[in-house]
Amino acid sequence: MRKLVAALVCSLLVVALLFGCSSEKPVAKGGCAQDAQCVSGLHCTPQHVCSQCAFDTQCPDSERCDRGSCVSRVPCSTNKDCPSAANPICDATLKECVSCGSDRDCDAAQRCLDHACQTPTGCASDSDCQDKQICAQGQCQDFCDADAECTGVGLVCDYSKHVCTQCLVNADCPSTYHCAEGRCARDGCVAGASRCTKDGKGVELCGPEGDRWLTLFCAASQNCDADQGKATCSGWLCTPGTGGCSKDARRVEVCSADGESTLVDHECSATQVCTAGTCKEVVCTPGLSYCKAGAVLRCSDDGTSSTSVQVCGADSFCDDATAQCSTNACKPGTQTCQGNAAVRCKADGSGFETTDDCGKSSICTNGACRALLCEPNTRSCDDQGHVLLCNASGTAVTVVDTCDSGQHCVQTASSTGCVANGCSANGSSCIGDVLVTCNADGSALQAATTDCAASNQVCYGGACRTKVCTPNTLSCEQGNVVLCVQNGTATQLFDVCSSDEYCDAASPSCKVKVCTPGAAACNNDTAATCNADGSGYLSSGAVDCTQSNKLCQNGACQTPFCTPNAFVCQAGDVYRCNAQGSATVLDTDCVDSYQHCAQSGNVAYCAADACYAGNTYCNGNIASKCLADGSGYETGTDCGTQVCVSGVCTPKICTPGSPTCTSGNAYVCNATGTAYTLAQGCSAAQFCSSGVCTPDVCPAGAQACVGEVLGVCNSEGSALSSSTTNCGTSQKACSLGGCVATVTDALATVSSTAYGSSSLLTMYGDFVYVSTPRRLKLMQHSLLQGNASALRWVIYQSDAAFGPYRPVYDQTAPVATPNSFTVQSSGALDVPLLAGKFYYFATVAAPNSMFSTESSTAQRFVSFGHVLGTYTGTFASTPSNSFSVTSFNTSFAPITLTTTLP
Repeated sequence: MRKLVAALVCSLLVVALLFGCSSEKPVAKGGCAQDAQCVSGLHCTPQHVCSQCAFDTQCPDSERCDRGSCVSRVPCSTNKDCPSAANPICDATLKECVSCGSDRDCDAAQRCLDHACQTPTGCASDSDCQDKQICAQGQCQDFCDADAECTGVGLVCDYSKHVCTQCLVNADCPSTYHCAEGRCARDGCVAGASRCTKDGKGVELCGPEGDRWLTLFCAASQNCDADQGKATCSGWLCTPGTGGCSKDARRVEVCSADGESTLVDHECSATQVCTAGTCKEVVCTPGLSYCKAGAVLRCSDDGTSSTSVQVCGADSFCDDATAQCSTNACKPGTQTCQGNAAVRCKADGSGFETTDDCGKSSICTNGACRALLCEPNTRSCDDQGHVLLCNASGTAVTVVDTCDSGQHCVQTASSTGCVANGCSANGSSCIGDVLVTCNADGSALQAATTDCAASNQVCYGGACRTKVCTPNTLSCEQGNVVLCVQNGTATQLFDVCSSDEYCDAASPSCKVKVCTPGAAACNNDTAATCNADGSGYLSSGAVDCTQSNKLCQNGACQTPFCTPNAFVCQAGDVYRCNAQGSATVLDTDCVDSYQHCAQSGNVAYCAADACYAGNTYCNGNIASKCLADGSGYETGTDCGTQVCVSGVCTPKICTPGSPTCTSGNAYVCNATGTAYTLAQGCSAAQFCSSGVCTPDVCPAGAQACVGEVLGVCNSEGSALSSSTTNCGTSQKACSLGGCVATVTDALATVSSTAYGSSSLLTMYGDFVYVSTPRRLKLMQHSLLQGNASALRWVIYQSDAAFGPYRPVYDQTAPVATPNSFTVQSSGALDVPLLAGKFYYFATVAAPNSMFSTESSTAQRFVSFGHVLGTYTGTFASTPSNSFSVTSFNTSFAPITLTTTLP
């Protein structure tokens, strides 16, 4: 009280020194009480000594205060980075070289204070200290009741301890510092900033005070990624060290150690593809079925393996043409004749294969070639008087008659048989190729003979005849196979060739025609004309089509229809060109509803549609329609200065992201700038300002205080519509009762009672939006404190209505009447309340406490702002350093706030 009276008296005097009044502290001889008493550039320290600095904040950003002098900051990671003997320790938080990091870095009699080893001036009680000093934390410190008593040494007053300290809250420090145990400590980082740990396995977040980095480790399958200064954990693209394949299946790739990319390990050869991280040989045509070992197999999609689709039974075979099981064409292993060739049924029963071509001097019988010994089904004579019969195939003779003595075998044109010795009168017969004639009486042959061979003839039927063929051989005649008979003087039909066969003179036998006689045809890559019998091609006029890079098609050289064996897009599906390049066959049917065929070189594939066919889209700023196959967009219309929205050119009416107010609600311009969209519907307790829902500053239509002006609030609660008194002009605060020096506002009245937790601490208080700056001097709360002699008073502050809220004041005060329902008081306060901020005023009571509450849905205001609602939290030992809410309830705590001008 003496200090208050003395200060008041001195303030009324024009020249305080004339009356001997002074607010300066007594100092030792040669000491100081304020910076003005020091040489320019020096500061008065809390010990009343002039030095270059007392705190880091009095040095440039690149320096710090070390025992009264500004020294350069030396960055470090470990102690090895600090070679200076004066500063050998690397501070783990600041990453700077200092004299000491803890007491163990100092001598036994010293302590590490402000990163320097110092010998403390200890005390056990106030009596160990000078006048106007108290013993706090083992040291003598100046006693204070107000900040004014500390300004001389650059400190503020800690009212709870009555000692001067550099700071109480972060706001007492410069922007790059925070308050730590009463001193402004340099921020180790920017609050809320993030970065990746050195190993990339976690995210480091700067704490809300900016004093330290907090590490959040990423999950086992994540890495830290930094994008535009923000670090987050993101999932691996692949598993580190594992192998895989490139999209085109041409390379083996290995996942990088960080799981965020792939590296090429090696290329597969031209005959290989990559599958499951390994190069494998292509053994079949991908996706196609084929025959192998009597079974139908289907080739895998990558062509490296196949699976059995069907095993053909004993009476069937796998047809290469259709890749299906078909009924056997013959019994495997059986032999027969086809034309004049011996054939045998293949092992799989699919058809016959030629085992022997019997040629001209042999004939096929029962599946084997046998020599022609005689004219089939004819009789002949041997030199032993036997009548011989040739079998049906001409391969053997049997004796059918033996001439008696006095007979001989005679062969004539009409018959062959035994006749009596002698001859037919004047008749002629053949002995070999010699023509002989019987005498007139038929008793004997005449001596005169004719050698038919002398005239290049043969003797047959008692006459010399022209030889037309080799006896008992096959040949071709008029397109059929004939047999030479009658000792080479005639032929008889042996085999009739069908319309699709020709007689092969080399066999001779009937063979399938290779082309249509006289028609233009293709002999592999040569365009030629089929010969007269369809057995081959004429060389005359033949043209090699490959010389002109063309293909032979329909007997003429033509440009290829497609690239042989390549995949192409046709009618929206994937087709494969045949080996000749003359036609395509369907390979993959693309799903019309969401796929189209895409072409890349000789490879075609079913690709996902880029858009829905026929629908309108924005292709950049071009209004366009999707192509009929969904593969892309039509040319469309360039919207120019307009904006394409949903495929339509739309005028731009606003700047994207710009806010506005419409019908009392907050709107924001959409991303295209073509319309405003509702960003927030302002509640009944809010008004819209510059596109933001802002809490009402006064009760609509009622008398209120706004900015220390007393008047009537407008209809939307955003400002006064008419004013009566501006209290600020008289340096007073506004209250509904008029202009006063001190205003007391009750946030609620007592209407009901609620019990706190029986085992935990209970924090209970009100949220208030401050529209007019004030300075809080006193808090009062009606409650029953549990079994405890002190009550904790807390104030939280936030930039947003729902948080996060962080503490700006946290102190205890004695309980007026323990275990009694009464009004409790915080004691003297001096807390600035900033305009535009949200505050939470509350008490933290012991277990088994009781609270008063008022329930109401009506808005309520105080002289400096808007009361929003209440909040209750429970804790085991201490309140949270930060909290948020999702909404405000409709109950209020009966707390009273006493404020003055700021």
